[in-house]
Amino acid sequence: MDEFVSGCVEGLRLPKKHLAVALLAVSLIIIVSVLLFTKSAQVPSGGDAACYIGVAFGGDTYDQAKAIIDKTKAYTNLFILQSGPISIDESATRQICDYATSKGLNIIVAFGDLAPDVLEQKNLTWRLTFVNEAKALYGDQFFGVYYYDERGGIWIDQAAGWYMPPNV
Repeated sequence: MDEFVSGCVEGLRLPKKHLAVALLAVSLIIIVSVLLFTKSAQVPSGGDAACYIGVAFGGDTYDQAKAIIDKTKAYTNLFILQSGPISIDESATRQICDYATSKGLNIIVAFGDLAPDVLEQKNLTWRLTFVNEAKALYGDQFFGVYYYDERGGIWIDQAAGWYMPPNV
């Protein structure tokens, strides 16, 4: 091995001391490059790139919603309140949203319609009040309202008369 190193040193015409310094410098450059590359290639934890995993609730009662929240809160961070019977019950809607957010879940509430004339006709004007107050009540945990299912859904659901809502 000494002969090989001596041969390399003689071929480069560098003293052994300079060769050692050059090898050390190259090694440091490689180590620093690898460290910088692996640091920049890491996926940020927390930060801006949030991932939401949740459950959509379509049950009929507060107790059912509470049970599903308790069962899934350890591995979810989003609760979608998507219940027809609950969406017409202001008290139950508020109770479920209060409970879900108290357990650390973000919420989305599904309302079929928010047109003021339709809400007044169905005595559901509280929905507008809820939407207007929700951001203040729940802060960043309120992700918004899930409004309708799809644009053509009402037409298909009411195919007999092909009813088109005035707000479409």
